[in-house]
Amino acid sequence: MATAGPLPRTDPEVAPMPNHRFSPVSEEEPCCNLSKKAKILLAILCVLFVLATIAVVVGVLWGRPAPKPKEWDGNGTTPNFPEIVLGRCYTYTEVLRPELSHKDCRKIGKAFMDAFLYKDPCGSTEQDYLPLLELTNQTVPCNKTLFWSKSSELAHQYTTVQQEMFTLENTLLGYIANGLKWCGDADTSEINYDSCPTWRGKCINNTFSVFWNTVSKRFAENACGVVQVVLNGSISNAFNKNSTFGRVEIYNLRPEKVPTLQAWVMHDMGDSSVSCSSSSINDLKLILSNRNIKFTCRDNYRTDPEVAPMPNHRFSPVSEEEPCCNLSKKAKILLAILCVLFVLATIAVVVGVLWGRLAPKPKEWDGNGTTPNFPEIVLGRCYTYTKVLRPELSHKDCRKIGQAFMDAFLYKDPCSSTEQDYLPLLELTNQTVPCNKTLFWSKSSELAHQYTTVQQEMFTLENTLLGYIADGLKWCGDADTFEINYGSCPKMGKQCNDTVSVFWNTVSKRFAENACGVVQVVLNGSISDAFNKNSTFGRVEIYNLRPEKVPTLQAWVMHDIGDSSVSCSSSSINDLKLILSNRNIKFTCRDNYRPIKFLQCVKYPEHSSCSSLI
Repeated sequence: MATAGPLPRTDPEVAPMPNHRFSPVSEEEPCCNLSKKAKILLAILCVLFVLATIAVVVGVLWGRPAPKPKEWDGNGTTPNFPEIVLGRCYTYTEVLRPELSHKDCRKIGKAFMDAFLYKDPCGSTEQDYLPLLELTNQTVPCNKTLFWSKSSELAHQYTTVQQEMFTLENTLLGYIANGLKWCGDADTSEINYDSCPTWRGKCINNTFSVFWNTVSKRFAENACGVVQVVLNGSISNAFNKNSTFGRVEIYNLRPEKVPTLQAWVMHDMGDSSVSCSSSSINDLKLILSNRNIKFTCRDNYRTDPEVAPMPNHRFSPVSEEEPCCNLSKKAKILLAILCVLFVLATIAVVVGVLWGRLAPKPKEWDGNGTTPNFPEIVLGRCYTYTKVLRPELSHKDCRKIGQAFMDAFLYKDPCSSTEQDYLPLLELTNQTVPCNKTLFWSKSSELAHQYTTVQQEMFTLENTLLGYIADGLKWCGDADTFEINYGSCPKMGKQCNDTVSVFWNTVSKRFAENACGVVQVVLNGSISDAFNKNSTFGRVEIYNLRPEKVPTLQAWVMHDIGDSSVSCSSSSINDLKLILSNRNIKFTCRDNYRPIKFLQCVKYPEHSSCSSLI
């Protein structure tokens, strides 16, 4: 965190006091021979004393126990909700879509909390969320809007490949809220982590349902051009009038902006039925016709890949049932404020006495600086992974993980990073990947991660906790300051043991060491060396596979659409085969592995090499 600048070093010129007793003291002349620095510190102490007094008075008058929120029949708010919201917001605006970096994520987080705190979770209204919608307003390009109904997984797999397409969950606000749950209580400002109303229960106007209805309405109102919807043809009603799409979105499309809606009705593998002529689809067609929107329908839209089914703010361990020392939660918070104020007063005095010089500026480098809001992104991603994506890892301490990440590079030369710097972080994020589920990649990141989005039981390094946290980020510090360097960092891998390169080499080594069973690697056959000895896979991962745990490595060599070359017999692949042979690991190779080829054909469905694939 950035620290305040030091106090001025020089004292003002002090004129001698008049040599008689009762004359008025000039305001120009400093009193009591105090330096300017001392007077600033004295002012700070006075302010802190006043704040402490106020805190004591409030604590005495406001010491009654805080009311407990009402109990509901559903699960409570997602743990660490505020941190997840803030981290996701910064991830979206700083990493995924930096053109939105002007968005104020702290204001967005505050508006989200204000929408449901101190409010009856069964009396939520659209107006509660309007300030949040204004802060997250975003333009989706025309012809790029994709709705879905009972087909969430398939629709989002599609937008993973076709990244120019947007479902609601691909927008800023949808990305922030996706998979989360939240509620408060009318009588308290606390988040209710214990229970919330169920989404489809008797409480219709619950915070969760009203939110999604409100943002779905806005998403539809903003759509323009030809829009699409992915429907599930393997259920009785492919179009359901009671779904969010059937109740909200379809009626908020604006005919003057949306001339056509295309329905893609998808069926489970092996289901050869045709749904575009079914009664429910005819109902959809009639609704659109009455709204002057043209309708088209396609069964099993062929550019989708063949997809198999997918298999309190408190940090101390005090029991929540029995408050310590018979103090209410508010009283304990106020006591903590007093302690903090005392510590701040002490720090102010010590800093004023000992730190009279300017803090050193970090060295300037030739690369971009640390990703903005790095600590918040790390914490938010950690909580998202452990509380939402893989709750079996909810025991992981994300605050310790975040601190260990900072400790690995702060107050250290960013060109002298070592493996040892990151070992505490690796221990805190240790994770077991099932045997036969490890996937490496080299020069094929996007394709490999599209594959693991569909085959969610497979793990690249970026699908593990630590890889998920760090993916796409940059960071560095400086040997002479404990501040993060947001101005510049060394370029990755440019004749320097920079913090980011050493990190990825270290975690890649551990990832390979932990692999077991048959492992796979996705290679790029459309470049000169499908296997590159200087890549992370060629330098680090292949040499850290353990032959006693990994009997076989399978290479999937993928080519660009239209590239008909064969790479499994190339010299670079033979080099890979030789290295593995010398390490007693069996090697197999396949050109254009068919399941991944499907993903490539999503982008180029009309190409001749794709026309016969499905």
